Amino acid sequence: MESPEHDDDRLRTMALVLAEAEHRVKTSITIISAWASTLDDRWDALTLEERRTGIHVIRERSDALKREATRLLAGAESAMPELEPQSVDLVGVLRAPVRAIAGVSPDHVVYLVEEGSARAWADPGALQQVVTHLVDNAIKYSPRGGTVTVRVRGEPDMAELAVSDEGVGIPVGEDVFAPFWRGDTSRPPHESIGVGLFVVRNLVQAMGGTVSARRNDGGGSTFTVRLPGGTQAHPGGGSGTEKRRP
Repeated sequence: MESPEHDDDRLRTMALVLAEAEHRVKTSITIISAWASTLDDRWDALTLEERRTGIHVIRERSDALKREATRLLAGAESAMPELEPQSVDLVGVLRAPVRAIAGVSPDHVVYLVEEGSARAWADPGALQQVVTHLVDNAIKYSPRGGTVTVRVRGEPDMAELAVSDEGVGIPVGEDVFAPFWRGDTSRPPHESIGVGLFVVRNLVQAMGGTVSARRNDGGGSTFTVRLPGGTQAHPGGGSGTEKRRP
């Protein structure tokens, strides 16, 4: 017979998996809703390129919801995505999700800054999920009119992604990557269930990288993700695509 402690651990794991899935679903729904409203309210004022962008984002996020539903129907355990690390162009992979999440909040300015070429050994889907969580988090805790900057830089053996905001800054001495941690407890629970940064840490570590957070001297916070560089041989010593679970 399994011990009560084992049952508690299993239930906690299932709760985290479902909470992560809920966070992904809510993020996609928020993005779809925001772009649909923009297209409906400002169709005549939008350029052809802006209309195409909105339609593309809605289709992309709808496909993401279908994939999430498939994973959930297959069971809570399989809701944890299987990763396929490969050599990717960091800016090329991040441009679409940054543009999508930026469209949710017209009250904020989001910049994607490339400081030299950067290739990483990473799973493209997981990488997009990481930047979506980080930019969404930066927007939530930034004042209206604030700027969120996504900086990308690379070295032969490392690729770095840093997301900075102009918000209140993270509390000193707290583990912001802990499950169910919420920076602003005044927010209704349905707005932030506290698993976004936990998901980020799990995905980054599964790709062989690290993630850290610091409070900026001039205000706001910076979250930095470092991943193995993608310009050399496979970090594990082999070649080709390797599948992993977080």
